[in-house]
Amino acid sequence: MGLAILTSPVFAITDLSAQQRALQHADEARSQALQRSAQYDAQAASAHDAVIATQARIAALAARLQAAEADVGAGLARINVIDVLQRRQRARLADKQQPAVQLIAALEMMARQPPALAFVHPGTMNDIVHVRAIFATILPTILARTADLRVDVARGIALRQQAELALAALHTSRANLVAQQKLLASAVVATQAREQHYGSNAMLEQDKAIAMGEKSRDIRTLMAEIETDGQTRDELVQLPGPLLRPPAISIQNPLPMTAASPSPQVHISYHLPVIGDIVSGMGEETAPGVRQRGLTIATQPDAVVVAPADGRIAYAGAYRGYGQIVIIDHGNGLTSLITSLAYINVHVGDTVIQGTPLGHAGNDLPTITIELRHYGAQVDIPAYIS
Repeated sequence: MGLAILTSPVFAITDLSAQQRALQHADEARSQALQRSAQYDAQAASAHDAVIATQARIAALAARLQAAEADVGAGLARINVIDVLQRRQRARLADKQQPAVQLIAALEMMARQPPALAFVHPGTMNDIVHVRAIFATILPTILARTADLRVDVARGIALRQQAELALAALHTSRANLVAQQKLLASAVVATQAREQHYGSNAMLEQDKAIAMGEKSRDIRTLMAEIETDGQTRDELVQLPGPLLRPPAISIQNPLPMTAASPSPQVHISYHLPVIGDIVSGMGEETAPGVRQRGLTIATQPDAVVVAPADGRIAYAGAYRGYGQIVIIDHGNGLTSLITSLAYINVHVGDTVIQGTPLGHAGNDLPTITIELRHYGAQVDIPAYIS
């Protein structure tokens, strides 16, 4: 997996305040990812179902990988901050050095004049007396400026040392990122190997989803068809099961059939599927007359993309113009669409938990777009992020 992160637009920032914000954002993302990892580990330890425990362990690995990605991003931002500070410090040093350099040059010129010149030019001795008087006046200023320069030089040395430490930390973060990528890849492959017992129903679901994708006019039509299927499933789940007739109950006085309970109020724990910076949001105009329907996140090459919430994979595969896409049915009319993946490792019909790895972003300035809908209506994602 590639690590050519320096070319990412997320980190190509020269403004100091912007770099400091990027550093803070990366540190916060790393902290949140580690918290999610600890939660998934606890969930795996307390799970009584082996499948749920495995899902939670893989989600914990994915969260640790996202923490490593954020750590690399923080390292790059930290180096950029130090670079900006170094350039500013060098500019200040050059400004302060200039007057001292000019003064030293004048002194050297005067020092080159032979002593006999004082007897050739009668005014020279008076000039020397005047110059000595001027030197006596400006010497304290020269000493103060050179002391200030020494402070700036020391600051420059400290910044260079910080840059070397930050670069060493970045190399360590990248090595950790590669190790976490390998761990996650091994866990996913092992899980998929155990799940090669897909029955005919799963294959039929996959074929049906592919047929939907080929038949639909655009991705909105595909989403609508999948949402319709999801609503049908929800309605079937709400139907009461067959009632067993107790022998003591008379046929003339049967128990009344319980009506299906209404759908509960929508509540979902949700987080963004990838570590990165939001480069465009809902409602923004991406082209004349074209409004952004979801959030687009600029991320690192090969970044892991995870499920934003629990659900069921309703579509997984290539879709024209959108790269590899994943559609997750969360139930209760909520559906997530995640596009522009380079690789996916889930299948239609898979049950996923929040944090389950879905695939990876691409290598060339990757972005991931996520859209959330509720019964076909666009949903403001930040309102759901926990």
